[in-house]
Amino acid sequence: MANHNIASPDNSYPSSKPAIDVFTLGNALVDYIYEGVQESFLSDNKLRSGDMHLVNPEAGILLDEKLASMKMIRLAGGSATNVACGVANLGGKSACSGCVGDDANGLFFQANLIASDVKPHLWKSEIPTGVARTFVTTRDDGRIERTFATSLGAAPTLPPQALPIDTIRTSRILHTTGYTYQAMSDTFAAALEIAVSAGTMVSLDLSSPSVIEEYRQQLMDLTLSKVDFLFMNEQESMTLSGTDNPLDSAQLLGDKIKFLIIKLGPDGARVFHEGKETVIEPFAATNVLDVNGAGDGFTAGFLYSFCRGLSLHTCGRVGAYYGARVVEHLGARLPFSPMSQVASIIAAEEKV
Repeated sequence: MANHNIASPDNSYPSSKPAIDVFTLGNALVDYIYEGVQESFLSDNKLRSGDMHLVNPEAGILLDEKLASMKMIRLAGGSATNVACGVANLGGKSACSGCVGDDANGLFFQANLIASDVKPHLWKSEIPTGVARTFVTTRDDGRIERTFATSLGAAPTLPPQALPIDTIRTSRILHTTGYTYQAMSDTFAAALEIAVSAGTMVSLDLSSPSVIEEYRQQLMDLTLSKVDFLFMNEQESMTLSGTDNPLDSAQLLGDKIKFLIIKLGPDGARVFHEGKETVIEPFAATNVLDVNGAGDGFTAGFLYSFCRGLSLHTCGRVGAYYGARVVEHLGARLPFSPMSQVASIIAAEEKV
């Protein structure tokens, strides 16, 4: 059976104005989040506590079977997907492209996007849908630890011809990740070419220090020529600059990228644009349960606000607020709409 598109056609969108605020491209993974996992389960299955492990689909299924009696949260996931869902949760228009399997998880991924008000553009493969498992354990000192076992499955097999060209062209921003480049560089490059040729802005999150170390020159070549928004966290920034100061990357790239955003976790963020630095003050998280969605939440809030024409400081503050709320829940989503709170933040910021 040949791969084929399972999403609706692009011609439903008018070409005269942006139909989508943020279109995302990335690894389509279904998140399985297991709570209350015992440390003994990790050691028995040779999983290093706190680390990320790549496992084949068969090994992943065996892990699931061993935890069949435990509570599990299931969500459409992957960094780019998290951003698309965040933008939609804030009231923006978003779409998401990725590759899933011809299986129950593939159908779930599509249905979960639709339920989250994200327009899916999915390619279906004979390879099983990728699964990202999170095992949540509580250490003796009370600290919550997360250990990961990911089966990429169909996720990295999205071909360039699967890209919804008209949707990318009629989007304000294309957002993708370093992980996407690592998994499918040809598709990544094709998407950027489509966006740039149409005047769609390009946003890139560098994803991880290991991606930077492996693909530094390739990513920098693409970034300097095609990327408008470059997002990175502290560790990624220091890896990029080769120093122990996360703000040093601004000296390296600050005058070469339209918008350079360095996410500093509980210390907020810094935004560099046209030689000026904007300091983003943080919002406090009251009960941190899962920090993995914080960066994606910040990016979603920032891009959503940018599409509304708000100031860079307001964009950053909305991003900081959204990220702080996301970490208070398991999974990189909010189970409620924060639009009223965000509206208050915007009103206060834009009066200044």
